[in-house]
Amino acid sequence: MRKKVKFMEQPTGPALDSENADPDTIDKNYETVNLEQEVACLMLSSMSQDLQRTLEKYNAYDMLKELKTM
Repeated sequence: MRKKVKFMEQPTGPALDSENADPDTIDKNYETVNLEQEVACLMLSSMSQDLQRTLEKYNAYDMLKELKTM
């Protein structure tokens, strides 16, 4: 659970340059991206359809940030 909460508490880092990264780094980044997307999907699934349409392009951190400003 803690692995997933961090995506709402801090922004994700910049995109990985897969041409210059080693395979282990690419695998870790892939896992991180999948976890972040899972959190964003869980967040979206608990919202109304109007909010889903508004926030569907956001990552979990930015989604929570936007919801706090609403």
